[in-house]
Order: sequence, then structure tokens, then C-alpha cells
Amino acid sequence: MTGSIFFSAPFLLFTLALISMLLLALSETLGTSLKFSPSAWIEAHLPRVVVYILKRLHANQFPIFILSILFLLSTGVFGYLFQFICYAMTDAFASVWLIILPVLLVSLLFTAFLSHWLSQLMYSDRTMPVIGQPELLGRIATICRGDARPGFSAQARVRDQHGHLHYVEVEPEFGELELHSEVILVSKHKHLYMAKTLPKDNHLLDQ
Repeated sequence: MTGSIFFSAPFLLFTLALISMLLLALSETLGTSLKFSPSAWIEAHLPRVVVYILKRLHANQFPIFILSILFLLSTGVFGYLFQFICYAMTDAFASVWLIILPVLLVSLLFTAFLSHWLSQLMYSDRTMPVIGQPELLGRIATICRGDARPGFSAQARVRDQHGHLHYVEVEPEFGELELHSEVILVSKHKHLYMAKTLPKDNHLLDQ
């Protein structure tokens, strides 16, 4: 009897969101052996406005698959939470059509916040894993931790050709790279990038 309440009208959409999350995770796991990726299909058919919103909210540091999982999970959990709050305040569940927009908005903001926070937590102390060998040479990076000089590296952040953020270790051939300075990545030796400071009047900075 208790379980049936989650399939009633006030909860059905949120229950379906959680079921969709589980099915997506399962299909993605099975898809690795079948050479079919549901997340790739979702990314290919995702509305441009959604992609734009995610980028504006700095949530594009994770694959669409991870963002979808987080969004569906958030929708289900916040949907349940809103309904139980309504029940506690009015002794009745709200119509799902009255709370669906607030739930979706909160879920989207929470997904963006969580993905951004996780990316900072995961990549603050190490280089972001390279997927598909992004091309970083020739790109402008910003020193975000420490000062670099020959024999002593510093950490810099840089975006690849797809707009994905990476954290890399940089070192100059000579001179010093100061914190917050703009540099250009000119060569790579294993995990270490050699960088040169850009003059402040360089036109590349205007691009």
C-alpha cells in the first residue's frame, strides 16, 4: 500500500524520472558491450537551448550522460520533497502540474551547481583526464596555482577545441610564469606543458 503512493498521480512523473535514471544507467552499462551509447544518442538529439543553458551555467564539464543522471535524480528527489512539504503544510498533495515547473527549475540549477562543484573537487589537485586527446598546444591558458620557473611547474587552466576545461602542469623554458598570468602552450613533454608568457597587448587575448 505504501509503495503504491509513488505511482499515484501526484508522484508518477517523479517516479518515472527515477526509473528513467536507472534504465539510462543500466543501458549505458550494457551499451559498452553492444557498441551503442544511449548518452551519445541523447547528446545528438538534445535541444540546442538545453546545451546553451548548461554552458551558461558552467555545467559542460561533465558528459551529457552524467548530467542526465544528475538531472533525473534531482527531479525525482525534489519532486518527492516538494510533495511531502505540501502535504505537511496543507494536509494534501499538490497537483503535479502546479509544482512541475519549480521542480524542473530547481533540478536544473542543482545539477549545474553539483556538476560544477564536483569538477572543482575532482580536478583542483590534478590534471583533468584527457578524453579523445584534446588539442591544447597553441591555446591560451591562465596560471591558477603557484608561480612557475624552470624546474618548478605551476597549474594552469585551459579550454580545448570543444570548450571543455582542463587543468595542466606548465613550466617555462626560461624566466617565470606568475600567478594569474596569461600564457600560451607551445610544447609538451609527457604530462608537462612548456609555456610562454603572452604580452599584455597581444591580439590573441582579444579573441
